[in-house]
Amino acid sequence: MIKKTHLWLLVAGITFALSCKTKDNENAGEIALPVLPVTHPITKDTVIDQPYVTNIQAIKNVEIRARVRGILEKSFVDEGDAVKKGQVLFKIANDELQIQLNQSKAAVSSAIADAKGAEIEKNRVYGLVQKKVVTPSEYDLARERYAALSAKVDEAKAIRDDYEKRYSYTFVHAPFDGVIDRLPLKVGSLVDEGALLTNISDLGAM
Repeated sequence: MIKKTHLWLLVAGITFALSCKTKDNENAGEIALPVLPVTHPITKDTVIDQPYVTNIQAIKNVEIRARVRGILEKSFVDEGDAVKKGQVLFKIANDELQIQLNQSKAAVSSAIADAKGAEIEKNRVYGLVQKKVVTPSEYDLARERYAALSAKVDEAKAIRDDYEKRYSYTFVHAPFDGVIDRLPLKVGSLVDEGALLTNISDLGAM
């Protein structure tokens, strides 16, 4: 009877010890758990930059080239200047062309004077023919001479106009509103016909 009592007490003691150890373990486990902060996601738009290789050019971009040979006498613009259509950009000196223009103008004046004299003579001969002082054939000769000299006037004017047009090329104008690019030549440089003077771009449209 005594042995059974001791056995029961032993079993009860072991059970109590295990129960206490389990509770200690549970309490230890609860203490070991960390306290973590609770966060909520934020929704917003995100801009992602993406680089691209590109080349931007003006729609209107033209080369300004010399139309006559000469010396670059003046440059009225600098690189990056904004210019207006018709504005003078450069002046090219061409002494030979200037001389030819002056000679052509003198030739026109001389031809006009000769034609005017021939016209006066023609009218004088016509009056003499009416008075039967000279024959009609002399009037025909005077009329033909006047016609020939009048034709020389037209020819001289055409030559003069051609030189005036060529001389106008010594002044280089902007073809449209735009911005001046690089200036490869300096004032005083020899300029050949067709030489690049600059580029002009219309930056209003890209």
